[in-house]
Order: sequence, then C-alpha cells, then structure tokens
Amino acid sequence: MNKITIDIGYSSSKILFNGEFYKVPTAISFAADTGIEFGESIVYEFEGDKYYVGEQAGNDEAFVTTDYKFLNKFAPLIVYHIFKKLGIAGDINLITGLALTDWGKRSEFTERLQFLKVNDETVATNVEVVGPQGSGSYAAYIAQENLQNDIPKTMCVIDIGFRTINFLYYENGNVQQSKLKGFSGHGVVSIIKPFTNYLESTYGLPFSEQEALKIFMENEFYMGGIVQEAIPVKIAELKNQFIQKLLSSILISEKKLLMTSQKVLMCGGGAYFIRDVQLPPNVVYNTEPLEFSNVLGFSLMGKG
Repeated sequence: MNKITIDIGYSSSKILFNGEFYKVPTAISFAADTGIEFGESIVYEFEGDKYYVGEQAGNDEAFVTTDYKFLNKFAPLIVYHIFKKLGIAGDINLITGLALTDWGKRSEFTERLQFLKVNDETVATNVEVVGPQGSGSYAAYIAQENLQNDIPKTMCVIDIGFRTINFLYYENGNVQQSKLKGFSGHGVVSIIKPFTNYLESTYGLPFSEQEALKIFMENEFYMGGIVQEAIPVKIAELKNQFIQKLLSSILISEKKLLMTSQKVLMCGGGAYFIRDVQLPPNVVYNTEPLEFSNVLGFSLMGKG
C-alpha cells in the first residue's frame, strides 16, 4: 500500500512520500478556454466545472483559500492533483490533519477524501485524519530530539499557519483538551491581506494572495524589469507588526502557561518570522524546514 502524508494548508500543501518532502500551492482557479491550442496546461473536471490546480492556478484569478468551506470543497481535487503529480496509484493510505478550529469537522472531512472523483475517475483512499495542526509538529519535535524516553513534563505548542494559530498544551506527552485554543484569521494571512492591498494600490494591478505570498517570501519584486526597493521595506514593516501582535495579544493570553512550561515549541511556516526575536530560553523550534514539521509528525502518528 502506498503511504502518503499531506498537510493541506491554506497557502500550500506539504507532502511526505517515500521519505521525500514536497510542497504545492493550495491554489484553485477556473480553467480558461482561450481557444488557442499552444503550450501546456492540465485541466481537471471536478463536480461539474473545470479547474487549474497548484502552480497553474496561482494568479489573480485564484480563489481565496482562507476558510474551511474552501478546504472541504476542494481538498479532493487538491489531493487528486498531488497523486497525479507524484504518480501515485493503487492502494493508497492517506494521512492528514486539520486546523484546530476545524477539528470538529474531521468526520465529514474524512468522508470527503475517501473517494476522489475527478476527470471521470474515482480514486479510493484509506484516510486517517490523525490530529490537529500543531500536534504533528509536537510529534516531530519529540522524534527529532530523541525525547521518546524523556518526554517534557509540560510543553506548549504554538503552530503559526497561514490562516490560523493553533495553541496546544501537553502534560507528560498528553494533550490537555481544556487548554486547546485556535486563533482563526491570526496567522500569516493577517499580513498577507494588507500586503496584497498594498501591491494593488501601488501598482494598479490585481494580485492574488498566492502571488502576494510568493513576493513576500522571496522578499523581492520586479516591475518593468526594475527591482522595487520599497518592497523589502514594506515586508519588514509588516513582519514587525505581525511579531508585535503575536507578542502583545495571543501570547499574552497564555502568558502563565508559556512562562511555566518546560518547553514552548514555535512551529509552522509562520515561525520563520520570529526566529530572530529574543524570546525566553524555553522556546524551541523544529528542525528546518519548519513548514514540514506537521506533515512529518502526522506521518509518525499514522497507523498505516
């Protein structure tokens, strides 16, 4: 049986297959019929419409990917695209997770992924939704640091994703349900939205959040062949705003647990933004690349 683990995020989907990590944009757009048969494009027919997925869809026509409705609607298409991209067929064990704020919907999400019906083809999968985002990073950290026999007595996990920030608290390796919190809309999207608006107002052109995120992460942008020197300045300003918001609001609400825990794991792709910030000595990170920590942990948590 083919075992594949996918962390379906709102900006990108992280994949672990046969010991290799992959990442594809979680982007969807309607397929345009230009009437010109030139160049390559992969069009998927899904639930009555035709779509581009991934890199092909990462333009200003891409759908906004910041709510569970999008994920529930298009996760089968995204997973199918990943299978085709990696040449996966036959018996498939799919391991995945969900944001903490969406964890209550795991049963319907599991059912949604059991049969992928795309292009008049049905692909059956054995689905395991093993945990909320953040729990995977915890499992990965324990494995990466060889702490299986020396589990921290208390440990906070702050998973900074594109849409959400997930807060988990562990005692002796067991997550404490009463202390779980999800901060929807407080992830990286909280600065990508204003950055997208900045690009559109500055250059008078439409930009998708996927395009804006790519520019943001590359810290560089060309217009008319000329590097735009104002872009890195704006990015630095927004990163600082994100850090200040994180430190002065979300982390303050959990200050006691954070200060008294043996370890505090900062994880997820958004953790890159705070690596250079002076934080207490109990703050730790996964092994880089940080954005793959959840998918690694989910793989370890899966039974298949």
